[in-house]
Amino acid sequence: MAIIKSIHVKIDAKNLTGIRIGIFANHILNCLNGNANFSGINPTLLVFQTLINNLTNAVNAQVKGIIASTEAVKMAEYQLKRLLKFYAAYVEYFCNDNATVALTSGFTLNDVASHAALVFSAVHGKQIGEVDVKSKASKGASYIFQYTTTPLIASSWITAATMKQCKHTISGLTVGTMYYFRVAVVIKTGQEPFCTPVNLMVV
Repeated sequence: MAIIKSIHVKIDAKNLTGIRIGIFANHILNCLNGNANFSGINPTLLVFQTLINNLTNAVNAQVKGIIASTEAVKMAEYQLKRLLKFYAAYVEYFCNDNATVALTSGFTLNDVASHAALVFSAVHGKQIGEVDVKSKASKGASYIFQYTTTPLIASSWITAATMKQCKHTISGLTVGTMYYFRVAVVIKTGQEPFCTPVNLMVV
């Protein structure tokens, strides 16, 4: 029996706080604005823009030591992340498991088969311009982590690290740029093929 593959849309906002969430949300807003694939999205993008503005204003008004201003930022973050989760679910449903269509939304995808283990991941790091990459661990293996902004050009892939650890933080990336990440596992018999690239807009 064939394994049915499905598209899973990710938000990748775990390590994002404050203005970094706003940058990420603006990226999604720009990708959805005028996007014929998701023209019927509701709540509307006007609501989305308002929540982004609310967060920006709350961050700008935040004063260290003033609890009320900190709570205002947290509430604005919560409201924006809540709508981002809804939009991710909306895209996942209406893309009809078409990765090309889903990617036009600006979200990152997990293209996985049912019951398949996650082999490689790339998520926002704790600092601006950082991405944490992680491979499924293999005993006695080493890992080659690479990244690029032009995945179809073979010579553009940059090796960030070759190491025994199965996870690594790539820093110094350009904020607002879509990057693609991949890993190859090296075992006793040699280097295995690189995995399918994972895309992520850096904030």
